[in-house]
Amino acid sequence: MDSGVSDRMYALWLLFTQECQKDVFIVALCNSVANLPAPAIRKGRFDEIFYVGLPGLNARKEIFKIHLDKRGWHSSRFDLDLLAQKTKGYTGAEIEQVVNEALILKINELGLGRDKDLTNDHLLRASKRVVPMIKTNKAEIEAIEQWCSARNVTNASSEEENLNDAIYAVQGQYKTGERDLGSSLLSELETEENGEA
Repeated sequence: MDSGVSDRMYALWLLFTQECQKDVFIVALCNSVANLPAPAIRKGRFDEIFYVGLPGLNARKEIFKIHLDKRGWHSSRFDLDLLAQKTKGYTGAEIEQVVNEALILKINELGLGRDKDLTNDHLLRASKRVVPMIKTNKAEIEAIEQWCSARNVTNASSEEENLNDAIYAVQGQYKTGERDLGSSLLSELETEENGEA
C-alpha cells in the first residue's frame, strides 16, 4: 500500500513508547481498534483505553442544541428531551442531518423565511428519514462493543455515569471489575422497533 513508511512509523512509535523515560501524554484515535496489532494496545503502552460510542441522552440534547442554535433556531423553543429520546442510537453527525433534513421539510412545506417556524414535528419526521448507523452497521458496532466489553474498556460516552468512570480511571482511582458497556442499546432499539415495551 505504501513504501513501508507506515511500518517504519509504527516501529518508531513502539520503540518510543517502550523506551521513553519522560512524562509524556499520548492520545491516539482509531475507528477499528480490533485491527490494531496487539503490541500497540497492550497494558503499559497506554494507561487506559476508552471507547467513545454513541452519544447518550444528555449528549444528544446538547448536539441538538448546538445545531439548532448554530442555524439561528433558538433551541429553547424545542422539546430537546423528546428529540433526544426519539434519536436514541444516533451519532452526532446523524443528529446534525436530522436538523438539516427538518429544515428542508420546513422549506418544502412552508417556504423560506424565519417567519415560518421550524417545529418539533419537522424534527421528529426528519429523524425517521435519517437511518442511523446503528441500523446500517449493526454487526460492526456490536463487534466493537463486544471487543471492548471483553477487555473491560471504559465506555466514555453512553451516559454521565460512564464519563465519571472514565475520569476516575484516568486519575487512577478506578478499581476495575466486571464492566458492562451498555450494549443493551442495540437490544433496546430492537425492542422498540418490534413494538414491545
